[in-house]
Amino acid sequence: MVAGQDIDKIIKKTQRYEFLDGLREIQLGVYMALLGLTNWIIFQPFWVRFYLWLLDRTDRFTSILTAILLLAIPVLAALGVQQVMYAVRKRWLWQESGMVKPLRVVVPRWITIVSVLVLFAGLGLGLLLQPLFPNQFFIWGVLWGSTGVSFGYLLAALGQHLQLKRYVWVGILGGVGSVAMFVLPLSLGNSVLVLGLGWAVLLIGSGLLALRQTWPQVRAANSEGERDV
Repeated sequence: MVAGQDIDKIIKKTQRYEFLDGLREIQLGVYMALLGLTNWIIFQPFWVRFYLWLLDRTDRFTSILTAILLLAIPVLAALGVQQVMYAVRKRWLWQESGMVKPLRVVVPRWITIVSVLVLFAGLGLGLLLQPLFPNQFFIWGVLWGSTGVSFGYLLAALGQHLQLKRYVWVGILGGVGSVAMFVLPLSLGNSVLVLGLGWAVLLIGSGLLALRQTWPQVRAANSEGERDV
């Protein structure tokens, strides 16, 4: 039993190492900001006019491809930030300790399952309440709000699992903010933008604070390693 507990501690310690420097949060923050921005663009009249103009001047394939490329911007940006993140770790942060390849599955399966259930529970509640809100975009707002709450739970549960308090607080604040979004007198496009930017501020802010705390320690460790050589 003791050996099993020791192995579990080693696994968690390895998993925490991936999140200690805050770069993963910065990557997620960039993704959320661009996700909110691109979805805000889709709900704007100028995008609808542009899409109809493009559809009239070109074929349907080109128009659909343009929309897909717009929606792919957050993913492409996140992948780009990920490469920068690996380069920073290899050049500075993990110079002394060496690179650690992150596990494909860091979030425990039970956390993922509960997160999905939270999302579907929110959507189900939205469908039940939709007759009380005749707004045709109500269900879209519920979808985004439920996604925010689900993501918030995932971060908070992951923080609890890996004993990273900042993830717990980011998850709680982001989840509460996702619900509070419905109180604001905003259009759907503006709500999506505020939601994405709100998550971005929380994630990037948390990541920068973690990086600020980690950087001096890493520089000191690297300097000691160079002196030993």
